[in-house]
Amino acid sequence: MDSNAKAQRDQRLTQLYDEVDDYESVFLSPKDLQACGIQASQVDITEDGTLLFNPCYFRPHPERVLEKYPLDPLKQATYIPYLNFRLDLDTLFERIKKGSPGIKHEDAVELTNHEFRLKTEMFAGNWSRHAHATERHIMGQITAHPRKGRPGLFSFFDLGSPRMYWRTKPRRGEWPLINYLVEDGPQRRYRQWEAFDLREDSRKKSPQPHATLTTVAHVAADDADHCLTSSEVKAILATLVIRTSRDPFQDYRTHPILVFSYTGRKHGRIIQATLDDQSLNLQYSQLWSFEDDDTAPVELFVRYMISESVEPERSTIVEPMARLNIT
Repeated sequence: MDSNAKAQRDQRLTQLYDEVDDYESVFLSPKDLQACGIQASQVDITEDGTLLFNPCYFRPHPERVLEKYPLDPLKQATYIPYLNFRLDLDTLFERIKKGSPGIKHEDAVELTNHEFRLKTEMFAGNWSRHAHATERHIMGQITAHPRKGRPGLFSFFDLGSPRMYWRTKPRRGEWPLINYLVEDGPQRRYRQWEAFDLREDSRKKSPQPHATLTTVAHVAADDADHCLTSSEVKAILATLVIRTSRDPFQDYRTHPILVFSYTGRKHGRIIQATLDDQSLNLQYSQLWSFEDDDTAPVELFVRYMISESVEPERSTIVEPMARLNIT
């Protein structure tokens, strides 16, 4: 791309960010986004766990990796944060007694009730805590090692593409990838949205433009699960502003980014964001719940985190099949 085309693209991305930022509602339907000049649509999923992106730039790992490469149960508890850790009064009481030898029974009961109330209130309305808890569990599954089924210190990083090994961090003076929300004074300061863990192809010669990104939002997206949230869209746009201003990717016309979006009430979805010149297309999955360990789509998210990059000319249309609850 020539310098004039890149300048126009930068201006367009900034304009889109400002329009989304000015929108009154936190929920943005495909029609709302289209009014801003962003194409958006929700996609279905096949029986084998393939999201029907069209065009498709990311193909999930073909195996059910959590089943094929399990962890030792002891290592599971050590290396992978709980997906849903529900603290009960009895456990907290025993923890306080163990940590404070000699404490009187009535004092331990009072302290237990106080701590339980504080922890419950702190977690209940802090949607970003919900989102981060889900993200940490998924990333724990990716990094945990050694896994059974392969020799050595094998982790799921070994199954991923070259982009798994490269992490781009924002530089001083660039757009911030964290936006804060203040409610009822400085003690109620939340990260309204956050974009991080941008992974790109690390090869020096002709790297692929594909990237993966994680976003966390302080919002209960399931209040309108057919919509995207402004936090998700702004996180994607801010990341694109940074990415399109750097070598070697600033000269690329097409930028496919696979976004793993985690929101409040332990929900998440996968978004394929594609910037083609000045046109942005957001294709997103349904919003899944991670509130139940047995039905949470951890396997699906892991398979997409180690997905294969598909070249634009090889992107194919997959015929729709019935939508299923993928676990």
